[in-house]
Amino acid sequence: MQADDVRWLFAYDRWATRRVLNVLDGLNPVVWTRPHVVGDRGLGGILVHHLGASMRWRRRPTAAGTANSQRTSVSNSNVRCAA
Repeated sequence: MQADDVRWLFAYDRWATRRVLNVLDGLNPVVWTRPHVVGDRGLGGILVHHLGASMRWRRRPTAAGTANSQRTSVSNSNVRCAA
């Protein structure tokens, strides 16, 4: 994998995330909280999990190459309130 491949993947991730977030504008809260959309999770739980994983992934690498020990915690209600 080359640096340009990684740049393309990050650009694609930003593009896809923008599309998802645009769809969420005005989303009915019933849809957000409905369980069992994928497995036992609802849409809100899936997206909150994705957000938390993305935040941890981006914070983990450090200049020294060691893991960042700070954990980032995101809850479904925190994200819904911030939207």
